[in-house]
Formats: sequence, C-alpha cells, structure tokens
Amino acid sequence: MQYREFDLPDAALWATFFDPVSFLNILEVDHHTKNYVDVGWGFGTFLIPAAKIVSGSVIGIDINEE
Repeated sequence: MQYREFDLPDAALWATFFDPVSFLNILEVDHHTKNYVDVGWGFGTFLIPAAKIVSGSVIGIDINEE
C-alpha cells in the first residue's frame, strides 16, 4: 500500500543533490558500524556507499518494487 504518489527526478540529476559519503561521515557510519538499514532507499543514494563502508549487513527497504 503506497501512501503517496510521487516521482523521483532522473537518477543522474538526483545524484547531483547529495554527497552521500559526507552525510554518512556526519552520521558516524564507518567500518565500526555493524549493520545499516535504509528505509525508502530509492536509487540507493546512501545504501550503496554504506555497503562499501560498514563491516556488517546492509539492508534496503522500499515500498516501490522498482
């Protein structure tokens, strides 16, 4: 059940909005982080960089199957 309909910008444009590694550093996500869960992960903007950093599991949950 999707509560709100919206469209994300094109993936290339979306990638220009954030510096995911800087945000993860601010949140103190690093190699000491055991597990990382990203709810509403969309294009994987933070999920994919987190997977390269954390020492444990990375899980992405999104309402949209795409």
